[in-house]
Amino acid sequence: KVAVSGSIVQVNVAELAASRPVTNVGTALAGQVAGMKVINTGNVPGAESQNITIRGTGTISNAAPLVIVDGVEGYMTDVDASDIETITVLKDAASSAIYGARASNGVILVTTKSGNYNKAPTITFEASVARQDLASKIDYLDAEQSLTYARKSWQDWLNVPARATSARGALTGVSPYGTGNGENSQYTTRYYEGGDLPEGYKTMVDPIDPSKTLMYKETDWRSIVFPVALYQKYRVSVDGGADRVRYNAGLGYTSDSGVMIGSGYNRFNAKVAFEVKVTKKLTASVNADFARSLQKDLGIQRNTIFRAMQALPPTLAPYFPDGT
Repeated sequence: KVAVSGSIVQVNVAELAASRPVTNVGTALAGQVAGMKVINTGNVPGAESQNITIRGTGTISNAAPLVIVDGVEGYMTDVDASDIETITVLKDAASSAIYGARASNGVILVTTKSGNYNKAPTITFEASVARQDLASKIDYLDAEQSLTYARKSWQDWLNVPARATSARGALTGVSPYGTGNGENSQYTTRYYEGGDLPEGYKTMVDPIDPSKTLMYKETDWRSIVFPVALYQKYRVSVDGGADRVRYNAGLGYTSDSGVMIGSGYNRFNAKVAFEVKVTKKLTASVNADFARSLQKDLGIQRNTIFRAMQALPPTLAPYFPDGT
């Protein structure tokens, strides 16, 4: 900051994290810098990304600001939010001019933690656990409601000669709402003959023949496709220093099981920062980062699965009788 003048904003991430959860760097910047717009462009676990603009969109190509991490050009997604000490945003052309043409859309300077001189070692352990679920849910017909409407509709089609055959098959054959299904059928609807009900089965009066009772097993496809997810983040770090040495090291692990089937994210990261004053005018430092992640994503199949979930009947068994 001593080498530039102009519009400069500094965000203290450590203080920010004390007041609200900071899961990524983009989240830390949202609402903290006047004139900066942060728009989420990804919602897949491990691929949460932000479209950040500092002075608006001034080009039809890449309007992203230049990101400098500890003096080296990088990406904010490569930095663990818990490792960041401060973020400095150079907003105007005068303050970002020292970085050249690459800084035409602004500059974000990320400074990571590096320890403190003359400080006893401090060990810090952080843990975050969260339960994730859909923010809003669509109410679908349950199995009993579906059986009632479907069987009554197929009964009406019996009076239409062109549809009578298909209607009869739907009511009495192997079908989502038919009574011709067996124990090993993919559909669970059939007549209840008395005795003990199989585990998980329910009964209801046949809406087109009240003298008979239907048995079925209900499948909540929404809960299968969108299970309740668990988010976990753990980090242990040590920092400190002596008269001529300071250091900071940390290990972190993040796990997100994802709120949609087939998604998920696991990441392990490590960071080491070491600095020593060789002489009054010479300082040597080492800053190393390591990260390894595994991301699961269905890609374009997400829409296919979502559409299938809405079309699948609630009487369709999701698993074979042996549980596979």
